[in-house]
Amino acid sequence: MNKSIIKKLAGGSAVLGVLLSASAQPPTASVPAGLNTSPTVWESEMPAFPGGSEGTPLTSYQELYASGGEVYVTFLGPTGAGDDEYLFVQSPANAFGDFFEDHATANGLTYDLGSYTAGTEIEFGIYDETTGYSWYDGPGSRNVDGQIHAYVVDQYEGLPNTDYVGFEDTSYGTGDFNYADEVYAFTGTSVSPVPEPSTMALFVMGGFAGLRMLRRRK
Repeated sequence: MNKSIIKKLAGGSAVLGVLLSASAQPPTASVPAGLNTSPTVWESEMPAFPGGSEGTPLTSYQELYASGGEVYVTFLGPTGAGDDEYLFVQSPANAFGDFFEDHATANGLTYDLGSYTAGTEIEFGIYDETTGYSWYDGPGSRNVDGQIHAYVVDQYEGLPNTDYVGFEDTSYGTGDFNYADEVYAFTGTSVSPVPEPSTMALFVMGGFAGLRMLRRRK
């Protein structure tokens, strides 16, 4: 066979492999023991507006870290979100692609995201196919509008190593910020509260001011 043809076939196979890996989904798993996936549970337990009022974003955030071992994510929707949206894992690096389409995924569907060393951050987000925006968990600096888009509740339903995550899917000034557009439960994780950068800066500045006062007294 002609060598140029072989190269073209090989190149085509490589591209196909990348496309397939980019659209792959994590392996399915059973719903974690004790987790109630009924929408009435999170609807009754979560505040109507976590930020305090309609249209108000959160001012503090939390991130998810692996507890050590397998990490699972369970779809708690569907919700009333009008846009077509998907969940994705930003890091650690993976070939999961986008999954959990909000209008087609069955309540309680669970995926195994793999095994991670304790303390590994699982950064994730949602992709809004309707608007083309992606929204991430963690600090507002990760998002184009500078706002926090994920509401996280540690030990959801009193279950250890289980965290509720509710996403807001619209940008600041255009949405209600009820953080209930996409909802999931992560198992095998724990949260670590971190202040917003502005708060951290004030804390550091306060520390320096305290040190200067001590030096003056000496």
